[in-house]
Amino acid sequence: RGGALHHIVFGDDEIAFQIGEAAQIHSGGVLQATPHAVKGCLPLTEEARHSSRESFAVFMQPFWEEEMSVPDGVEPAVAQAQAAIAALPPRVPPLASRWDNSMTFGKFTLKTIEMYH
Repeated sequence: RGGALHHIVFGDDEIAFQIGEAAQIHSGGVLQATPHAVKGCLPLTEEARHSSRESFAVFMQPFWEEEMSVPDGVEPAVAQAQAAIAALPPRVPPLASRWDNSMTFGKFTLKTIEMYH
């Protein structure tokens, strides 16, 4: 979590999960969202020029009207660790600028889109 990009490798019989901000909020910061980037590669062979990276994304998210709050007894401020904030890519707005403990997933989503566009 120093802000560096990491190439993640996993085997054919393994599955990888990217933890998002909903899980971060609902876990009270125990889980921290993972900034995500896909970087293309430079094809070095003729065969590689005719290849592509394919993926199948499945998004698990709360219902639109679900409350986006931390668990009882957890302070909302701990939902995003200071070290995680410091490691965010430059164009990613911190969670606290887009979320408050009383909003729904729908309102959080709209606020997040607004911050990027």
